[in-house]
Amino acid sequence: MSGELLCTVAPKIIESASTSTSPEVVIDNSLTLVCAVTGVPTPQVQWLVNGRPVAETRPSRLRPSGQELEIVGAQLTDAGRYTCIAKNDAGVTDRDFDLEVLGTYRPLDGSFFCETIHQVDRKTSSNYRNTT
Repeated sequence: MSGELLCTVAPKIIESASTSTSPEVVIDNSLTLVCAVTGVPTPQVQWLVNGRPVAETRPSRLRPSGQELEIVGAQLTDAGRYTCIAKNDAGVTDRDFDLEVLGTYRPLDGSFFCETIHQVDRKTSSNYRNTT
């Protein structure tokens, strides 16, 4: 009997090669979230934002491997939980990235300060924190 030995390896996220789980970006700037994965066969990668598939309509770009998601011209509404899901025939794994968008605000007196906005749940509440 002849044949091939087929081995499968469950997906694994390489933390040292991936973006921090708490990335920050300044409003109107771009950021690339990296979710480096290994596995056999090569895992398919899907991205969610706040539990929903990332839409291509928003200025974001998914790199061909699926392991990098670029958020172009970040806005305060882009803050939230991004999830990278890697799966193949041997299993599935995921990693969350809680993106904070730093925005500027100019009060009536003309002074500036920077504010971090981390959107916990877009439907129910937001958490605002002054960082100056």
